[in-house]
Amino acid sequence: MITPTERSMDLIIKPTEMCNFACTFCSSTSIAANHKDKMDHEYIFNFLRRYPNTRTIIVNGGDPLMMSPKWYWKIIEFIEERKLPTTIGFTTNLWGFYQNPELWTELFNHPRMGVGTSFNYGDGRRITLERVYTVDIFWKVSDKFLEYCGY
Repeated sequence: MITPTERSMDLIIKPTEMCNFACTFCSSTSIAANHKDKMDHEYIFNFLRRYPNTRTIIVNGGDPLMMSPKWYWKIIEFIEERKLPTTIGFTTNLWGFYQNPELWTELFNHPRMGVGTSFNYGDGRRITLERVYTVDIFWKVSDKFLEYCGY
């Protein structure tokens, strides 16, 4: 039997509603222009103080890459200073990475980081209102991620 001190939590955060895509099926497309607020780190740090066995911070949005990598490094610093078991997992369209991989590569290769992405067939997934995120573009983005991050 698992004791309460052996149990772990996961934390899902949405640090911003901003997104660099204009998908027809996503609420962030219509709210992102009006909501440029960013989550205060103290909410996360208070949670981690309360639940030091937090296994994963799952980051979605909007798109997590609308935040600066420095914002995430601050979380990693907090985790490592306290020797917490916590990792960070992104759900992102990787467009910001594709446009500027040098900005994100060190963070994405950190042992506490994991990255997930997705692809939707059809014309609902859009880079702009006029430009569909095609499967060919998705492969270019994922190939660049593989080249720079190796996973």
